Order: sequence, then C-alpha cells, then structure tokens
Amino acid sequence: MKLLQNKYLIIVAVIIGLILPFGCFLVFKSLKEANAYLAEASAYNGTSFPESQLYNIIDESDFSDEIKKGKVLVIYVLTGCQACKKESKLISDNFSKLDSEIKILGITIEKKSDIEDFINQYGIKFPILYDKEVTLHEKLKIKYFPTNFLLENGKITKTWFGTPIDKNDLFQKLEVIDK
Repeated sequence: MKLLQNKYLIIVAVIIGLILPFGCFLVFKSLKEANAYLAEASAYNGTSFPESQLYNIIDESDFSDEIKKGKVLVIYVLTGCQACKKESKLISDNFSKLDSEIKILGITIEKKSDIEDFINQYGIKFPILYDKEVTLHEKLKIKYFPTNFLLENGKITKTWFGTPIDKNDLFQKLEVIDK
C-alpha cells in the first residue's frame, strides 16, 4: 500500500514538474506581450487623438468633436470583457464626482443591442460611442480591453489598459481629486 502511495506521489510530482514551467512560460509571455503593447500604446502620448466618426450608440448623435474639448477619458470597451464591466461600473458609481471635472466617453465596435444591454445591466452613466467604420480601433491598434486614453483638448496625455483597483486608483489615473 505504501509503495502504491509513493508511486502516485512520484507521478504527481512529475506532472507538476512538467506543467509548472509551461504555465510560468505562458504567464511571462503574456506579461511580455502586455508590456510591449503598453509601450506601443504609450507612444501615442503627446499626439492628437485620431480623427474618426463616433456616434452615440443610443441616439446616434455625432460625438466626433466632443473628444477635442477639455479633459476627456476615452475607454475602449467590450461587453464580454470582465475588466470592462468592472471599470465601467466603477466609473458609473463615481460619475457624479467625476462628471464636473472630466468628460467620460466609452467607445465600442459591438452591435447596438449588445451595448444597450450592457448599459442597462451595469447602470452605465456615460455615453458609449460607436466606431462604426472601426477606423479609430485600427488607427490606435487596440488589442486589449479596456484600453484607456486620457485626453486634454484632443491630445493624448496618458494611456493605460486594465481596470483601476479601486476608486482611489481611478481618481489617481484620471488626475482628479476626490472631493
């Protein structure tokens, strides 16, 4: 019986020994790709936000010029993205504190019906715009969601992807003081 238990322990140890390095390789590969993407996305800092036709997903009003006015947070979102859901909810929960200092605009390439469900389910309080021609998505080479751009009068001042940890992290990224 003891010999059988030892065989199982050896088999388990061998399996772990084979799987663990491969898992570490995948994690490091993902981190390397993510850091490369962040470096690529950050290269846009200091440049003008690309021109594009952006329409409010709800009423189809043209928002193309809104991005060029004042301080704006642009968030690229997908409805199936857990980080997008978390960030959108965090922003909406703090919208009244943020709205006076910064304009928040979500951008998507998804269908109107999917976005309407997303807005209703997560209580989104900021406009979500539709990149109908997918030109902006291509110009900015969006690979990860959510990707965030902080703009000042149409110029990109900061770029990041992923969700802020909490309200304080969000306010720090947005360079806004919690009142």
